[in-house]
Amino acid sequence: MNSLMRMTMGVVLVNAVAVTCVAETQGIELYEQTPPNKAVLVLAKRDLFTKLVNDVNKDRDKIDKALTAALCRPDMIRKGVTLYSMNLKLAAASFKFLDHDSFQIDLADNYCYFRSTQPTALGKYADPAFEVHFSVRLHVNLQLPTVDDPRVAVKKATVSIPHLQIKGRDVVADLGIIVTNVIEFFTKKLTGKGIIEKTMQKYLPIDVTKKLDSQLKPVNAELARLVKQGVRPTARLKGQQLAITVVVSQQAITNATNAVEKEVSTHRLRKRKPVTTDASPSPSTNDQ
Repeated sequence: MNSLMRMTMGVVLVNAVAVTCVAETQGIELYEQTPPNKAVLVLAKRDLFTKLVNDVNKDRDKIDKALTAALCRPDMIRKGVTLYSMNLKLAAASFKFLDHDSFQIDLADNYCYFRSTQPTALGKYADPAFEVHFSVRLHVNLQLPTVDDPRVAVKKATVSIPHLQIKGRDVVADLGIIVTNVIEFFTKKLTGKGIIEKTMQKYLPIDVTKKLDSQLKPVNAELARLVKQGVRPTARLKGQQLAITVVVSQQAITNATNAVEKEVSTHRLRKRKPVTTDASPSPSTNDQ
């Protein structure tokens, strides 16, 4: 019986290992190609964008505090209506390539609970409570390398709020107008929804741009080196990797070949050049 149990446990363990999978990372691969040869990998940062998203997740507390402060300003909805006791939880960020020159970062299911003051004689016990579910999306367009500007950089980063839903909790029936005011405040773009979008726009694009620029430094340094040799970069998506290939131009090959031939020719001439010596005879005694 014990032997059978050990065997069974062994099978379960093997099966568990078999179904374990590693999440695919997103990054950049840099190739160099000299036609007609195949492209050769010269630099790989295969988790560059994965690290970027991890850094965004580490900074959520800073955005959380800024957003809470923006939404809880006194009398922001109307006189006597102020949000308080806010509990805001931002979701973990995720990354998705849209094309070889664009990607998006999503915070898909964010949660916010709060209460609101109300200018009535009912007292604080009647303050209504609400919960808001909303998503945040950062759309990023990339500048891809060219011969004139051989670097990858953020070209544009824009925040949007694709989804927002609010519902009341512990709402007193006599506070219908106040509840309507709060709900409309969050669902109209120029008020609560706009404040969320504006606050996220203030922090998220700047943070992402700064972090991405830092992580791209070795990639851009290598691109600058290769382009100096006379290359033209191209970019495409290769699974979850942004593959950038720098193709050596025929003119660059010709220039390099001519430079080598010139150096060899100069070296040969130096070897063949005769050594000149002073061969004039010394004066004889008769000439004196």
